[in-house]
Amino acid sequence: MALLVVAFLALSPFSCLSSLARKPAGSSSDDALEDTESAAGRPPVAANATHTPDGIRIHGAEFGEWTHDWDAARELARRERVPMLALFTASDWNRWHKFLALRVLDTPEWQDWAKRRRVVLAWVNLPNDDALLPDGARARNLRLARELGATAYPAAMLVAPVAGTAIARYHVTDRTFAGEFIAWLQSAWLDSRPGGPKPLLSDEDRAALEALREELVPLEKRYNEVLEAERAAHAELVEKQTPTDALAAWAKESDKRLADVRTPLDAVRAKIRAYYAKAMDAALAAGDE
Repeated sequence: MALLVVAFLALSPFSCLSSLARKPAGSSSDDALEDTESAAGRPPVAANATHTPDGIRIHGAEFGEWTHDWDAARELARRERVPMLALFTASDWNRWHKFLALRVLDTPEWQDWAKRRRVVLAWVNLPNDDALLPDGARARNLRLARELGATAYPAAMLVAPVAGTAIARYHVTDRTFAGEFIAWLQSAWLDSRPGGPKPLLSDEDRAALEALREELVPLEKRYNEVLEAERAAHAELVEKQTPTDALAAWAKESDKRLADVRTPLDAVRAKIRAYYAKAMDAALAAGDE
């Protein structure tokens, strides 16, 4: 349902390739986002520890709390019929993980929502520092990454707890914020259910949601048309080697043109998200997937 559009001026890649279990020696990274603590600076996880040094639970699973215990997370999600979110990441060196933590994971908005909406959170980490992993977790996480097709880090996946397969995937971009991330997860989970959110809503709410979806179509079309036109204009200006000050002035006007068509689009999307939130509450109250 939700369409995630990356601004055409964004120059950063979505994320780092996850084919490497550890950060390659000599590779570059964003200094401002890089972890300054050395991998050798911490002892291995103690046998009686309940959490790894970064605060991630080692055994068992609770709603809204990240855990290394994949099996416990999957069992809790299966038993309670709630969303299971797996985050494939490399927390101590991947710059996009730092970005995701700042914009989403460490925010009260996300933390409160995940606990209140009873989301099960599985932490699938491949850091440089083995002290951030329980014993045996690296080999298992590599296997899970292969099985679920985690091709970039960080990659958030909505996982079907019974089948153990990925229902939907989210890759971090420079437009990622807690609200957008929540909207993705909520929509992905509800849209994966038979009939989507509609069976969970009243007749009046279903009609309102359908009307909003119809209203959304021309707004999305218009926004995409303007976005493509702005991308083409930007490419032409770059090809002509337009001076930096002139390019900056054009970019400012371009941002305004995009905002003019994005504002009504975002307003309709916000109304749709409200109905999805109502449907999610109904699904969790019913305990029925």
